[in-house]
Amino acid sequence: MSPVLIILLFAGAVLLFVLYIILRAKVQQISLRAFGTRDIQEGLSQAEREANDTPRSVSGGDALYLPQILRDFPEFNRELAVSQIETCLRDVFSGIETGQAAEKPLYGPAVLSFVRDRIDDLAAEGNEVHFSGLCFHRTAISRYLPMGYDRTIRFQSAFEVFRSENGGPARKQQEKYQLDYTYTLREDGGAAAQVSLRCPHCGAPVSKIGEKICPYCGNGVVSPLSQTWRITNIQPCK
Repeated sequence: MSPVLIILLFAGAVLLFVLYIILRAKVQQISLRAFGTRDIQEGLSQAEREANDTPRSVSGGDALYLPQILRDFPEFNRELAVSQIETCLRDVFSGIETGQAAEKPLYGPAVLSFVRDRIDDLAAEGNEVHFSGLCFHRTAISRYLPMGYDRTIRFQSAFEVFRSENGGPARKQQEKYQLDYTYTLREDGGAAAQVSLRCPHCGAPVSKIGEKICPYCGNGVVSPLSQTWRITNIQPCK
C-alpha cells in the first residue's frame, strides 16, 4: 500500500472520528435540553414512563352544556350517565379480552361492532390480550348535539389500564375515549320512531322532547312513544 493511500485512509478515519464526537455532543445537548440527561436512550425511556403516568386531558364542557341538557331533560341524571359510560368502557375491554361482546339494551350496534372488530383484529394477528387495573381519571361532557327530536350528549373519558399480550409483562397505558349518549324515540316494538310529537289536545308541535305541559293550551302531554338513552358510538381519541 502506498504512503499516500495510507495517509488518506488515516485522514479519513480521523475525520470520521471528529464527526462522531461532534454528532455525539450535539445529541447529548439535545437530550439534555429535552430530557435533563445526556443519555438519549435513558431520556426516551424516561419520557415514555412519564407519558404512561400522565393522565390524558378531556374537553370538559359540563358548565356550558349541562344547563342546556337540563332545559330539555329536567330529570337528567349526570352521575347515572357517567356511571353507564364507564361501565360500558369496562365491558368493552372485558369483551375484547374474552372475545365476547356484552350485548345489553344500553349499547347500540356501533358499540358492539367496535368490540367485535377489535376481537377480529387480535385473532388475525394471533394475539391474546389481558387488561387489568382500569382506573378512571375523569369522564366529562364534551358536546351537546340536539338534532331534530334526537339529543346526543358526547362524553370524553380519560383512564389508565394495564395491558399485556400473549402472557408478557403488563404495561400501563393512558387512554382517552369518546362516547355518544343518545336519547332516542322508540315505538312500542322497539323500532326507531319516525314521527313528530304533537299535543294530543290542541295539535301543536311539542318543541322539547321532555315537555310535560303543552305551552299552547296548558294541558298535559303524554307521548305514545317510549324514550330511552343509549350509548350509540364509541371511538378512541388521538
